[in-house]
Amino acid sequence: MKRKVLNGIAMGILLLCIAFSFAVAECTKGFMPQLPYESDCFSRPQGSVCIGFDDGYRWLVFDAIAAWRYEMCHGQRVTVAIGVQGEYHHILGTNLIKFVAR
Repeated sequence: MKRKVLNGIAMGILLLCIAFSFAVAECTKGFMPQLPYESDCFSRPQGSVCIGFDDGYRWLVFDAIAAWRYEMCHGQRVTVAIGVQGEYHHILGTNLIKFVAR
């Protein structure tokens, strides 16, 4: 009887670990390294927007930003700039970004 209980507990822990690994993989899926925009945001190309994140990272996009959202991914803060064409995700403190089209 004790052995069945221990096997059940071990199986439950294994399933939790697999679920956690899947969640971590899902939240980081699609991020790519990209150097920040280094030019002057005041003299940017016509029709572009310079998105400035809390960590100083800048991303030049051709969209209009309407709102912001904040998330957590594996203990790291992610800031999302929500535009007309899609969402611009940045993991703060890194050069990782992800664009999700609408």
